[in-house]
Amino acid sequence: IKGQRISDATRILDRLARSDDANARHSALAIRVSIAQKRLYSLKPNDPARPARIRELDALLHEALADSWDNEQLKMLAQQARGLNDNDLAARYYSLLAKSDPEHSREWLAALAQTQLGNQQHRAAADAWFAAQAQATTRDEKRAAFIAGLRALQSGNDMVATMQAADQHIGD
Repeated sequence: IKGQRISDATRILDRLARSDDANARHSALAIRVSIAQKRLYSLKPNDPARPARIRELDALLHEALADSWDNEQLKMLAQQARGLNDNDLAARYYSLLAKSDPEHSREWLAALAQTQLGNQQHRAAADAWFAAQAQATTRDEKRAAFIAGLRALQSGNDMVATMQAADQHIGD
């Protein structure tokens, strides 16, 4: 969508966003996120409009958090938030994914742990790893998640918490 078409689409989407129909509002938000992403990524890295476009997409991703999405859409939203370096928001999406997609929850818990480490939230990262450990089905997976949880606490220089967690989550 270019030029005049974007402004036409924006007017239509604004009307849909105010609709009484929840599906129409949901679709409008999904399209607005898609357009904002395309507009952002069409810019060169040093374009002066880039910070405003980043804020626009980030605001839409925050707005989208209040809506219901399927797992594929949640994954896309989490990746977009992570791409904007909004690790707090990405962590919230990964938490939703871990709950709504139990078949892949270990994958989402690992992504959650990584985003929490990016936020310097060592305890939250460790908790995500220990939750992944609890869901692991093989000894190697359990061990890897256990060690990752301990390393997350170590990276926060909290040796007391590291030792307590080691005792609590030692398992197999």
